[in-house]
Amino acid sequence: MMLEILHDFSMFPLRVSRYDGAAGKQTMYIGDQRYMVKFGYTVDEQQQRSSRTSYANIPVNEFLGSRIFQASGIPTQEVMLGTYGEHSVAACRDFMQQYPSSYQLLHFKQLEISMPGESSLSKARPDWEFVRHVMTDSPYLSTLRSQVFDRYYKMVCVDALIGNYDRHSNNWGFIADSDTNIVALAPVYDCGSCLAPHLSEDAMRDRLADPRLMRQANMDAPYMSMNVRNKRRKFNYFLLSDEGKPFRAQLINLHDCLTPQVLDEIVMSVPGISDIRRDFYRTTLHTRREVVWKPAFELALQEREHTLKQSEPLRSPTRRHKKHIR
Repeated sequence: MMLEILHDFSMFPLRVSRYDGAAGKQTMYIGDQRYMVKFGYTVDEQQQRSSRTSYANIPVNEFLGSRIFQASGIPTQEVMLGTYGEHSVAACRDFMQQYPSSYQLLHFKQLEISMPGESSLSKARPDWEFVRHVMTDSPYLSTLRSQVFDRYYKMVCVDALIGNYDRHSNNWGFIADSDTNIVALAPVYDCGSCLAPHLSEDAMRDRLADPRLMRQANMDAPYMSMNVRNKRRKFNYFLLSDEGKPFRAQLINLHDCLTPQVLDEIVMSVPGISDIRRDFYRTTLHTRREVVWKPAFELALQEREHTLKQSEPLRSPTRRHKKHIR
């Protein structure tokens, strides 16, 4: 995979944001194509820590996370990396533009609050039990229920690989028509909170110099943006849990899609980053594949083998065996 172009978007006027969310966003048109532009931002001094930088390069992480999702085979937003003036930006093509203007993006959160008598169970950090209940029982998902489960299982697995700590109910969803009938799953979007976006280059250098620190840091963090049994869990814990069984089953295919070679090619294609960052992203992905994915992948293989053995029909005794039976 070749090094991609670092675009200069400064010539294109910005417009007021059409998009929600916490990060800085504006609308931009290139010709007749609409983009959501995400900006890096300065971290408030009170929120800075010794291991953090004063500038969060969310655009690079948005680009990397989206490229890795694309390589997994999951439909994902198109992202270009570039600059706007002195700012690092990610230009995310607005996938809603391909639909009639009356169509809309519905976040999963909107399904949660549409459950009769259960809207109070919808939280900023969702509970897996409630998420599963909504996906199972929401009447608005009747035409694509199996696709929703399949997408969610895979999405969480890829988030585990890239360390995305912010996949809550407001950043994945569906395409709805003018009557708010859900007609399709939306592409994956909002991947910027992955691969430790606030970490300073000094902290990256420390992890690269100490493999044990790199390994421990990726086992300890991040936590998922989801509660399981009323507690926020680490990805490696969740994927090995009973609740994680249908998720880790997806690793059998994803493991072959996102090989170390594929991940290296994606990282090497990122334009405009330092060698330290490039090495950090590569090593982090290799480490997370080893300490987060691998144990769950091996357990999934064992479970599949056990299921296959249980499903094998009992063989009728051969003539030779019948002789011994007599």
